[in-house]
Formats: sequence, C-alpha cells, structure tokens
Amino acid sequence: MILANDELKKLISLGRLKVDPLYPDTVRENGLDLRIGGEYAIYAYEGT
Repeated sequence: MILANDELKKLISLGRLKVDPLYPDTVRENGLDLRIGGEYAIYAYEGT
C-alpha cells in the first residue's frame, strides 16, 4: 500500500499507525523512511 504524506500524518495522529520513535524528517512524499540503527556489519564471502 502506498500512502501520501498527508494520509500518513493523519493515520499517525489518529493512532491508527504507530511509528516509535517518529522523526519528522522520515515522513516523505509517498512513504515513510525507516531507520534500523547506527551499526552494521559486513560479512566476508567464503564461497567455493
């Protein structure tokens, strides 16, 4: 489902969509940017 930013903001304000924590800059024109954290790992490929 694709929702415009106005619809996303409306659903969030009504409590029908929960995003925690919600950062104002993550609500975009056609969706919501999600942040997964500040750390990541790169695994070495050990294929044959």
